[in-house]
Amino acid sequence: AAAVLVREHAFRPWQGLVVAAAGLVLISFLWDSKLDWPRGIKIGLPAFLTVMGFLISEPIWQRYNPMQQFARLGDASYSIYIVHFFFISAIATLFQKSQWTRDTFGPYGFTALMVVVGLGSGLLAHLYIEKPLLRIVRGWLPRRQPRTGLAAAKV
Repeated sequence: AAAVLVREHAFRPWQGLVVAAAGLVLISFLWDSKLDWPRGIKIGLPAFLTVMGFLISEPIWQRYNPMQQFARLGDASYSIYIVHFFFISAIATLFQKSQWTRDTFGPYGFTALMVVVGLGSGLLAHLYIEKPLLRIVRGWLPRRQPRTGLAAAKV
């Protein structure tokens, strides 16, 4: 839905920053609120606004080299999705069984560690497993011929 809205409407990139900021603010206020709203409205709508805002503001991110590094997270998103659970589960078990780790890191340290481990493990899996496997599999597939004539015009 966000992709269709972005494609069909002529938003300006700065408007995307406003929409993303509004989504993030709503998430922060509604996440632990006592409102008896459905989860889709309470969390889903702000998350939707955040994603849509970042889609709209993409031209801004493309101009700045440090921000382009976030594209690597997008490239690695499937690997992050697949492997983060295993590493985070192991560390969560360690925190659960060890009073020292709970006292040393606390809830914010635990959360920061989970983000770093989840993203790091996924990025490493992307670089050293997913990309090499994709290269191998693409080598097995026949090369696509460029489209010509009517078939190319339909794209």
